[in-house]
Amino acid sequence: MKYDFHSHFLPGIDDGARDVSQSVAILEYLASRGIEKVLATPHYVSHHESVRHFLDRREHAFNKLEKHINTLDENVRSKLPKIELGAEVLLEKDICEKEDIEKLAIGDSRYVLIELPLEGYKDWMSEEIFNLIYQFGIVPIMAHVNRYYSLYSKSEFEQLFSSDKLVLQLNCESMIGFSSASRTKKLIKSPSKIVFGCDIHSPSKTEESGLDRMLALINKLTDGRKNELCMLEDSILG
Repeated sequence: MKYDFHSHFLPGIDDGARDVSQSVAILEYLASRGIEKVLATPHYVSHHESVRHFLDRREHAFNKLEKHINTLDENVRSKLPKIELGAEVLLEKDICEKEDIEKLAIGDSRYVLIELPLEGYKDWMSEEIFNLIYQFGIVPIMAHVNRYYSLYSKSEFEQLFSSDKLVLQLNCESMIGFSSASRTKKLIKSPSKIVFGCDIHSPSKTEESGLDRMLALINKLTDGRKNELCMLEDSILG
């Protein structure tokens, strides 16, 4: 795990880091665990704002952080993970009708981090994911799929997440708790396309992220599986 695909460290843009000092504290924690690049994924909710307005807010927050980082000692600055910009996009009914939705992709890629509503399975969810893939050529990265273990039945979970067109993002917190960890271990060992993230919102929560446990699990995988996961990470953020 070289990259963190889910983090809320941009200052003052959502329910994550409140200011640049908290932003840097989160980045320093990730760096201390060997994370080389982190994806900024502030929340985007389509019925709250336009894509353009969100991108303007994200740019402002990023520029504020970057300006602060540039004032840090070179020894500190050089150790921080590189930052890539993205978004955590809430899947909503008819989201595909939202103008410029494809501009929420990671960098110049076609990958978009998609969060499902915590309301149980609805048929429109699969329809919207299908439209993102085949209408817009978007590759959904399904955010924190571990949070849906208990929300969906086995058949619903498979209906939503079994497509080989999807990338599944697991939160490292899924390694905390026996039942969740057991399902996570099985999923990681399966052929599924998986990336990881800490989903950190505050430096006070870093030690609760489960990152150390996830790194320990990944280290125990076969060399072949570890290479598969590394190649996937590189293909998206490398």
